[in-house]
Amino acid sequence: MVLIDAYPKGEYSFQNVGVDDYSGGYQIGEYLYSCGYHRALFIAETEEDSDYARWLGFKQAMERNGGFCSRSRYVVVPQEPRRRLKKYEELLPHFLETKALAFSSDYTAVEAINYFTDRGIRIPDQISITGFDDNFYAQIVRPKLTTIHQDIHQKAVLALRKLLLMAEGKEPAEKNVKSPVWLVKRDSVKE
Repeated sequence: MVLIDAYPKGEYSFQNVGVDDYSGGYQIGEYLYSCGYHRALFIAETEEDSDYARWLGFKQAMERNGGFCSRSRYVVVPQEPRRRLKKYEELLPHFLETKALAFSSDYTAVEAINYFTDRGIRIPDQISITGFDDNFYAQIVRPKLTTIHQDIHQKAVLALRKLLLMAEGKEPAEKNVKSPVWLVKRDSVKE
């Protein structure tokens, strides 16, 4: 068996194929910082797994470029959509003040773009927004979403290669393989 995107509490005792979440978070943090968003916020739905790894990369990029990035810039929003939108309303003044939000997924980034646009907030003029995944939503929302691309097809290829080795009775050398990710610049960030 090969898992995809698994996050164990300890070391990997099983075969897994994932993405380099840390690198993706770092790339977003570095990009936003280079655009002048030195106090950008990272918006996530959890404090663990891929969200947390992405936050750590984001934090490292911000600190490498400009000093301390406090834990207060890691904003965890509810997973339930109605409660999440209510949280956006509550945090709106803070969002407008910081001017940039890095979301841990394209889905929540697109949801936020629609929410803010419905309230007359101009993206990216008033708030720049980024996502993570480069899924279908990122390409059809307006403005198109700047995001981190992960190659889903490549993850499947890597998982299949592991399975084929295992079927031959061989143990893949590396238990946790991370597929590379890269920044895709579109229109949701004001440079």
